[in-house]
Amino acid sequence: MNSFDTFNLAEDFDKSSADDVRVVPSAALKRARQRAANKPAVTTHFNPQGKKAGKTNKPNAQASAAPAEKKPTAQAVFVNSIQKGTTVYAGRKGCVYKWDGIAWRLIDLETGTGIANDFILKAMPGNYSFKTAQDAWKAATSILTHTSTLPERTTQVVIPVLNGYVHVEPTGQILFKKADKALGMTFNVKATVNALHGAMYTPKPVPDDSLFGRFLKSSMEDPDMRALIQEQCALSLIPGIHQLAFWWYGSGENGKGTMMSILRGFHEVAANVNLHKLDDDTEKAAVVGASILITSEVADGKWAENSWKELMGGDLIKAKQLYKDPISFVNQSTHYIASNGLPFITDPSNGVYRRLCIVEWTNQAGIKRIDELPKKILEKEAHIVLDWLLEGVQRITKRDGKFMPKEQWPLAVKQTNSAVRNGNDTILTWAEDTGACSDASVLTAKELVYFKYEQWCKDEGVEVVPNNIFWKRIWRLARFSATAPKTASSEKTKFKGNSRAPAVRIKVRLTTEEQLDEAGVAK
Repeated sequence: MNSFDTFNLAEDFDKSSADDVRVVPSAALKRARQRAANKPAVTTHFNPQGKKAGKTNKPNAQASAAPAEKKPTAQAVFVNSIQKGTTVYAGRKGCVYKWDGIAWRLIDLETGTGIANDFILKAMPGNYSFKTAQDAWKAATSILTHTSTLPERTTQVVIPVLNGYVHVEPTGQILFKKADKALGMTFNVKATVNALHGAMYTPKPVPDDSLFGRFLKSSMEDPDMRALIQEQCALSLIPGIHQLAFWWYGSGENGKGTMMSILRGFHEVAANVNLHKLDDDTEKAAVVGASILITSEVADGKWAENSWKELMGGDLIKAKQLYKDPISFVNQSTHYIASNGLPFITDPSNGVYRRLCIVEWTNQAGIKRIDELPKKILEKEAHIVLDWLLEGVQRITKRDGKFMPKEQWPLAVKQTNSAVRNGNDTILTWAEDTGACSDASVLTAKELVYFKYEQWCKDEGVEVVPNNIFWKRIWRLARFSATAPKTASSEKTKFKGNSRAPAVRIKVRLTTEEQLDEAGVAK
């Protein structure tokens, strides 16, 4: 059978004599021909019985145009601009940093989304949405982490300032150089050095008549104490896992708050740390990107000691920024804590104490009473404070980056740390004060032993160690270890009408009334 083009058939409609066939106007025919020229012709085949067998497309004389190239997404365009733009970005562990000429600055998700937002609105406004911008920044974060990794921080002692880098050699010599992004520095001190790049620099002593000099002498009269404080403050300029923090305590207006404010003012990013909330991953997130950690007050009671030990000990910390993705980091910033009262520590191990150097601030008179003293010192004498800090850095560097050894601490500081430890070990102090000790001939109800300890703490106004911790710690003390049960004790005694009260071989001082009240003395 013959086959024929349907448009050729339409061309002959005006010749047909069939009454039911409408004549196609010539203008419509022209448009039909034009469309036919731009698409493959459709051929209909008939089988011998006159039924349609199907349709096939055969190429038109004019080949159809190639399909349009798929346009890149807004996310792809943004990532490309981040990688090839004039601004230098780098990534590490799910975080993005931007080089600003002095240091690598951490860009959080909110700021990064804003950068992507501005780019897409300007370059591809038709593709904009908040989610598109957020996805674009997340894509950039992922790619930069693998393609443009943040340089590892140099192991040399380098202190970024506003006009360059202070390099402190192992000998203590200081060389001032240009900023270098290859050194991986992520912070800077808000002060300048009066020297040319490439020149040696020697810190100048603090002038006695300067505001800062007068403040130091009025706060710490002992020069050895001032030297210790100097090194404590200087350590904030040497990022690293020092496993050491500084706790300053004493009644108000003694200078510790002023010194902390001055030190905070030298750092671009300072994190406020709440010791009682450190078990919360969102609280830990505040530490990310900070070059100094500050706790300006401490509430009474037990705080998150285990989480704090991890933070100070170089452990990999997991943190969760609010409404953002979880991140992991290792803290390399020094922590400074201030409180009016003595540090309260319940950790039975040495884990907290060996990470602390505790200083009592005792002076309460002098120049530190001047209004806005920290602000005035930072505005007029930042260069003096920087030189004072650099002197401390030099001494630390000469010790291979180690803080002043404990045997060199001033006697007052040694005594303070010992007193704090003994004071916190209320179990030992209670035992020594009341004569409680091991005695194989005595069987005393555990409930009574703890009651006597608890009563003593309340009378002395000191914190009570919880019952479960009390029984873990008491057997570690030499005066109780002789009768420490090797396994879970099964000894019982009579106490308050209970003939099967758990008991221990410990002698405690009892009142006459307690002795008569089935107190659990030897049976």
